[in-house]
Amino acid sequence: MKKIVIAPDSYKGTFTSVEAAKVMAMAVKEVFPNMQIDIKPMADGGAGTLEALSFSLPGEWISCQVHNPLGEPILASYYRLFSYSKEEKEKDEEAVLEMARTAGLLLIPEDQRNPFRASTFGTGEMILHCLERGFSHISLTLGGSGTNDGGVGMALALGYKFLDSRGNHLFQDYKDFYVPKLKDLHSISVEKVDSRIEQVSFQCITDVNNPFIGPQGASAVYGPQKGATPEMVGILDEALASLAKVVEKDLGVSIAHLSGAGAAGGLGGGVAAFLKGRILPGAPWMAEKIGLPQSVSQADLVITGEGKVDGQTLFGKTIYHIAKICEEYSKELLVLAGSLGEGYENLEKNLPHIHIIDLSKGKSYSLEELQKIGKDLIVNSLKEELIHRWKGEEL
Repeated sequence: MKKIVIAPDSYKGTFTSVEAAKVMAMAVKEVFPNMQIDIKPMADGGAGTLEALSFSLPGEWISCQVHNPLGEPILASYYRLFSYSKEEKEKDEEAVLEMARTAGLLLIPEDQRNPFRASTFGTGEMILHCLERGFSHISLTLGGSGTNDGGVGMALALGYKFLDSRGNHLFQDYKDFYVPKLKDLHSISVEKVDSRIEQVSFQCITDVNNPFIGPQGASAVYGPQKGATPEMVGILDEALASLAKVVEKDLGVSIAHLSGAGAAGGLGGGVAAFLKGRILPGAPWMAEKIGLPQSVSQADLVITGEGKVDGQTLFGKTIYHIAKICEEYSKELLVLAGSLGEGYENLEKNLPHIHIIDLSKGKSYSLEELQKIGKDLIVNSLKEELIHRWKGEEL
């Protein structure tokens, strides 16, 4: 039986990648009832990554109590990946954490968004829960953050102490957390840090490559959407600059201009500094994790899509990475774009095996309208394309 691989990203505000993939599969089945379909929802480290990962890989959800960015107790979940050796015995376990579940923007009411106060303490608490269970590999996806603390809250939960020039603690925990205090940071004590961290391999997964500080850094680029005024942005950047300086002095890690360190309000840099973790681009990590290259190599057609395709899609976004995999295996790629933006044609010029379908057909829809008709747009457009180009042919 011939095979189609379906690997969309999310259509923000309308469909998660898992939902979109199921809709696409339904359309394919209506045209080719006997078609073998391999559903591989994709993500890039942003919101929905854990849902997409759990769809493709066996594992279990584990819940634990943590504190949200405002210090309120919540129940949050992470995903334990099952891993087996050739003898079918469990070997090293991996946990995947979505920081948005502990320190996400959506956990903070709009009228309470204040990046001076919001912390990643809950992320550190979730890591502690993983350490208690004995995981040897821990991955954190960094999309959707509501914090701008450089990972200091996380580090506090893990035992790091942040001291001023007199040796006083800048903060004890989430209760007295205040990011601007970092401007008075003089030293970082590792005396009370949980020693189990050294036995674990950490990595963080992100869809951005912003540095820790500066005009393209965490505070300047992402601070405003978390509630920071222009004045606050400057203070936040100074605070993170002070942190980066002391991190390099006391921990020997240079994060100020590290690519990806600015992800999730500087949590990327925090993972590098406090957990000695790697910062990895999301789409390649996800593709390898779910075995997308192998699936593509065996496919006759690959279908993907996302909310908007434009010139930026060429710069390492999920669809571009899928397109490069298809190019490697000489497979045709059908892209279902929610809408087209400036420069989208460059994708087809640079990658001739791509065929882009504009689901909106040039029309402008409100989010409310898309939530009502989005499914029909995908099904009807995909069926029309499959019938027009492939019905009656051997795929």
